[in-house]
Amino acid sequence: MRTRRGKYEEAFHDILEYLATNTDGGRATRPFLEEKFRLRESSASDIFRIMKKNGLIEIRKFTVKKMDTIIITEKGREEYLSRYKKGEYHIPTNVKKYLNNRNIAESQLFPIQKDFVNRGLIFNGI
Repeated sequence: MRTRRGKYEEAFHDILEYLATNTDGGRATRPFLEEKFRLRESSASDIFRIMKKNGLIEIRKFTVKKMDTIIITEKGREEYLSRYKKGEYHIPTNVKKYLNNRNIAESQLFPIQKDFVNRGLIFNGI
């Protein structure tokens, strides 16, 4: 079982990736992100608070807390892009879940599949 720290780090990456690549203007509502990444409200609060403290996101508050909008900052985009420039690619969570459901370990991938991940092609929509 993963530690809270491991889950939070994975969530940081997944949220930054989603905001940087899949949203219009780098924004999404809090409830949408909680549901998409299956975050409990308390965990999401911790994650968003830490990300905001580190300057990776802004939180636009609304009267109703549940409708807060999370917006990626320029620093958040730079953080996201710097990981890929350094070649720190990883297998996305949904692919890991698929492999896990099929009882396939990352170490069992064929060399060409590993190369695909290591070169970041999985993130380019190829």
